[in-house]
Amino acid sequence: MARQSKYKLNQFLISCGVVVLTSSFLIHFLVQEHDAMKKYLSYIVENGATSILYEKFINQNQSMALMHAFSEQRVNPPLSPARLHQLTAQIERTGNVLGINLHGKPASTLLHGSLQTRNQNTDAWGPDILIMQKYDAEVTEQRHPYGLDPRRIITGHKKNYYIDFIYNYVYFYHLLDVDNFRFSAWRLLEDNPFQISPAARKALVSSDTVTTNIYIDHNTHSPVISLLTPVFTGGVLRGVVAIDFNRATLNQMFYTQDRPRLWHYLGLSITDNTNQLTIEVQRPQRHLFSYASYRQALSPDINVALNIDFTYFILSSYPLFLPYIFATLLLLYLVRNHFRRHIRLSKENITDSMTGLYNRKILSRELENHLQQLVRRRIGVTFVALDLDGLKHINDTRGHKAGDQAIVLLARAIHASLRKSDYGVRLGGDEFCLILVNYGDSNIAALLARIRSTLQQTDSRGLVRFSAGSYHMQDNDTLDHACHAADLRLYTDKQARKQQAAQRS
Repeated sequence: MARQSKYKLNQFLISCGVVVLTSSFLIHFLVQEHDAMKKYLSYIVENGATSILYEKFINQNQSMALMHAFSEQRVNPPLSPARLHQLTAQIERTGNVLGINLHGKPASTLLHGSLQTRNQNTDAWGPDILIMQKYDAEVTEQRHPYGLDPRRIITGHKKNYYIDFIYNYVYFYHLLDVDNFRFSAWRLLEDNPFQISPAARKALVSSDTVTTNIYIDHNTHSPVISLLTPVFTGGVLRGVVAIDFNRATLNQMFYTQDRPRLWHYLGLSITDNTNQLTIEVQRPQRHLFSYASYRQALSPDINVALNIDFTYFILSSYPLFLPYIFATLLLLYLVRNHFRRHIRLSKENITDSMTGLYNRKILSRELENHLQQLVRRRIGVTFVALDLDGLKHINDTRGHKAGDQAIVLLARAIHASLRKSDYGVRLGGDEFCLILVNYGDSNIAALLARIRSTLQQTDSRGLVRFSAGSYHMQDNDTLDHACHAADLRLYTDKQARKQQAAQRS
């Protein structure tokens, strides 16, 4: 019993070790996966920043094209009155606003988009319509640096436009309805409607391309960021080429083309620390809690924050969990089978093959120490010696097979009458020893009565009878001494039975 408990404890400890070992490998790989995911979030930001640089390059090309066109206009002869009239004849008016394609429809083929101005002197700005045609061509061409991944080119969501400070007009490459939106940011540098930081305004005047802070667009009423590139003529700031980055544009900039499934579980927002405005570029479709997060500054005032929902971790990590579960279960199965086989072999080693009771090997030093501890704790331990009466007569008259059957019947009766905490031992031949824990004399008598009652039910021929003798183990008794003392009591009981039989006969 104690040995089996020891085996079970060892099995439990080794099983825990297996789980700890396999879990440590899993945790190691998960930590690596988490670190790799944070690096990938950094890569997403780098891709988005690269897209902004590409747009900056395109903006600068458009600015260069306009500066070249304005320079040519200055040195070339002015337009003839007829040509100027041909251009200004297609100018529309709505209230105090003049322009081309004012109502969101291509009423004129002169320009691709819409031009708005409050400048009533059409002869002054009318020649610029031809320059805006060159701007159309430049926007349409979409020049981009050598080696640019075509998938990173932004299409369909960009808002390109040019603001002229000299003649106070604005030209949008896309069509706008003046009834829905009238441009009012004519004093761009003075009133700062685009939320340009002082450092950025200084850089803009010094011919650098700048990025605005986040501001609310008066047309769409949604937060945007603008990229502004100055246009100079004759050393004077003539205007700015602008492009707006709204949520749709930024979504395309930061889109994870190599991991489209991740995009559905990614949260991405751009925050302006100065204006406390945020563009929520992407929301995860399902949100449990953030598994990995990353934050990086795009400019001194603007930060981009990313986080991946735990749902993606579950979906992407099953290739790690499946081998972990399989390996853990396999190792636990092998450990359990090993100990089961070990316990079975150990039990077979101490089990009598004929009767199923313990054999003499159970009477070990380990058992002796265990029983002595019980005695010292004042828990009674009783040895009962049993053997068959008349086994020689059964063998001689009915054969050895009948004798073996008699031994088996007695062993089965003993096994059926004992508790799990007791020991039934076949010492050899027809000799048995019972080791009983916490039995009084009355309990011993009741046990022997149960054995005899069981034999009456199983021994149909009434051949099996036995004699018994009991001894209560004392302090410092050995197993041999206790068994020998019980044998002496058995011998006394057997002699008494013979005398009673002789007197009856």
